[in-house]
Amino acid sequence: HNGQGFRADEDFEPKRDNHVRIACVGGSTTYGTGVADNGETYPAQLERILNDPESSAETRYEALNLGVGGYTSLEVDALLAEEGLALNPDIVLIQCAINDVGPRLYDGFRCDYGHF
Repeated sequence: HNGQGFRADEDFEPKRDNHVRIACVGGSTTYGTGVADNGETYPAQLERILNDPESSAETRYEALNLGVGGYTSLEVDALLAEEGLALNPDIVLIQCAINDVGPRLYDGFRCDYGHF
């Protein structure tokens, strides 16, 4: 993890002018649970694909891994508002799935997840 608490080898630097910054947020799928090498997470693979070395494009892409295992869409939204948007992303990819099912199975489900 970097000094900002996210899964990355280095801290996220200020966005560079010729870069398109993609904030990848979500739960364990985004984080890469079960993947030992940061370079094999989906955000890292996305960055490699977009920065095809055979391309002559001047624009470069950064895909930041802001995934946190177990996060629901409510927590992802809060993380994006509190930390993600401060990183100045041009694009936000949100990948939420099964984590949103668990809270709905509890008695007295409330949309604000206050019961969970």
